[in-house]
Amino acid sequence: MPAPKTLAVDFDGVIHAYVSPWTRPEEIHDPPVPGALTFLNLARERFEVVICSVRAETPEGREAIRTWLIEHIGNPEAGAWFRITHEKPKAVVYLDDRAWQFAGTFPSLDAIDAFRPWNRRG
Repeated sequence: MPAPKTLAVDFDGVIHAYVSPWTRPEEIHDPPVPGALTFLNLARERFEVVICSVRAETPEGREAIRTWLIEHIGNPEAGAWFRITHEKPKAVVYLDDRAWQFAGTFPSLDAIDAFRPWNRRG
């Protein structure tokens, strides 16, 4: 059986709501984005889900993400269901709140400069 395809999912702003100001990598204050945990549970049945975050640059940050997942998914095994990394893995799709889909035409620099993630628009 072939290995499952990899789906890379950003943590802050995609899984974790990230509405409180950043303090430290190991401090995660906010709840999940609505629908995020259901999505992750369904996705892990079909893909290898890799959670990407700058928080994961340190062991404390990776552990904070694992602990947050266990707390919010409500299963002590949840921390082992996903690979957590700060590096961009080889993946079929990258799900990120700070991404611009390249469709063959480069955006203007003004458009890039004006970009805001979904939860910072207003």
